[in-house]
Amino acid sequence: MGDLKPMELPIDFFLAMAWDINRWGHDSIGEYHLQWAEEQFGSKYAREIAEILQRYTKYNGRRKPEIVEEDTFSLVNYREGERVLAEFEEIVGLAEKIYNSLEPEKKDAFFQLVLYPARASRNVMKMHLYAGKNHFYASQGRSSTNDYAELTEKTFKEEAADTDYYNKELAGGKWYGMMLQPHIGKANWRGPEKNTMPGVKEIEILPGSDMGVYLEGALEAIDPEERKGSLPVFSKYTGDEYYLEIFNKKADSFAYTIEVEEAWIKVSKAAGRVEKEERIMVSIDWDQVPLGEDIEGKLIISGTGKDYEVRIQVFNPASPDFAELEEMTFVESKGYISIEAEHYSRKVAVEGISWERLADYGRTLSSMLALPVGDKSFLPPETGPYLEYRLYFFTPGEVEITLYTAPTLNFDRRHGLRYAISLDGGEPVIADLFPVDYDADYSCPPWMQAVLENVHKSRTRHLVKEKGYHSLRIQMVDPGIVFQKIVIDTGGVKPSYLGPPESYFRRK
Repeated sequence: MGDLKPMELPIDFFLAMAWDINRWGHDSIGEYHLQWAEEQFGSKYAREIAEILQRYTKYNGRRKPEIVEEDTFSLVNYREGERVLAEFEEIVGLAEKIYNSLEPEKKDAFFQLVLYPARASRNVMKMHLYAGKNHFYASQGRSSTNDYAELTEKTFKEEAADTDYYNKELAGGKWYGMMLQPHIGKANWRGPEKNTMPGVKEIEILPGSDMGVYLEGALEAIDPEERKGSLPVFSKYTGDEYYLEIFNKKADSFAYTIEVEEAWIKVSKAAGRVEKEERIMVSIDWDQVPLGEDIEGKLIISGTGKDYEVRIQVFNPASPDFAELEEMTFVESKGYISIEAEHYSRKVAVEGISWERLADYGRTLSSMLALPVGDKSFLPPETGPYLEYRLYFFTPGEVEITLYTAPTLNFDRRHGLRYAISLDGGEPVIADLFPVDYDADYSCPPWMQAVLENVHKSRTRHLVKEKGYHSLRIQMVDPGIVFQKIVIDTGGVKPSYLGPPESYFRRK
């Protein structure tokens, strides 16, 4: 019973499917959430409740909460940690607003079905991200290090208080024991022995003031002796805005100023006073910046008797201009092209089998699946249904292409799980998600990694012969592959869990 109590929605769903397997298709599952929310709570907040249920389970599907760690989501690259936490904060805020507005007789049901799972998931994520920031800031000597130790502990206690309420007070203690299983801490398949807060560090904060500077995307703060650093490259195709953080290593506040060398460099604040830290946003006035692929400028940060020089690099090529860019073309920027699978430029069906969109399925936007699913494999690979993607490269040479696919098993054990991929009509490369013999034991590395990350990542290498437009084709070989995202690395992809955000492309 303990395994069943928190699973009301999925149990209802699979029993509804058992009753009428054809009632809900791949393109209408969202309607089930809405219907279920109306049945439980009425129509007033049904749409919002359905969204909360869909989104918190999607976010948990990226990586099971019990195996999220301090460094799972990057604190350095693509603002990944901040973005995933902001997504959780949005739905928790919505859930709390609905809870406070509900009739008293509905609050117990809403707490256990909607608010508790969303908030508990958010708190586990937030606690680990705060612990990660605590360690990151300790390495820089920031005076805010101890604040993040306190925030980590505060979040751990808030999660414990929600769980305690569920067990002891909700519905007069009716469900006591259902949420007693430990779920925070280092775990094997049985789970941790008890809930354990991530380890944090505390540092001694001395009197005085001492300015430090951190630049977005860096692994550490600017060297206090060298006092020079660079922000990531600003690209016109992504309209980037990056941050720098001015922080204090000691206890007393200090004043700072920022001087920009070129008029096209914009900062959100040119002067101020720092108690512990302040984030300054840096952007580009694209109407003033000169054309060119390697434009440079700088800004100077002054405080506590020190000057820090920050190099600004801008990628602003004259061509292709936005207006002349071909429709549905993804543009290389910052050393990669990142594509959500549903944003293809062309699809071709074969023998009635066609790639179709699975809305909101996967770790980021959605997925593509060849339907109807049968048992036929297409060989040679040129014969299968395919999707094409239009690309614009600035960097010729060898590239690595990573496909993010659902963690499907090779259910036909006579072979792996394969797709074909080619560039510019060249010889297709057959990629296999299970390139080694797989005998269903638990020592298969691809299977183990897919269980942890809830995704397969397969890689192939290709040659981009020249700058300009190119075409990428992905063809079905074996049935059952569901792919979510494509990342083409031309030399600039940074480590992250979800991969870089989608690149700019001109829509239809």
